[in-house]
Amino acid sequence: MIGTYMSTPVTTPAPTQENQIPSTQPVLYSQDERVMTVTDWFLTVLVLALPLVNIIMAIVWAASSTTNLNKRNYCRAILIWAAIGLAFYAIIFAFAFSMGVNSASMN
Repeated sequence: MIGTYMSTPVTTPAPTQENQIPSTQPVLYSQDERVMTVTDWFLTVLVLALPLVNIIMAIVWAASSTTNLNKRNYCRAILIWAAIGLAFYAIIFAFAFSMGVNSASMN
């Protein structure tokens, strides 16, 4: 027939473990998973600004399993950048040294 629409009944599945809406209970984070406050970041940056102390503390915080995850990952990133910078400077120094040795041997 024209204009007639046949519909099938819509059934919803019974609630199971997979399709239940999770409850909104507060999530408790451990000390190393909590969000760092501005004061925490201020002190972290202050310590990392001190010569020699920064290298030691970056290594300690990057390697410690009890350090806050944010601080641990930040220190790991700092150490990776430091390693990249050190390798870059070593390559530049080796190149400059070899150029100096070559120019000295030509005279």
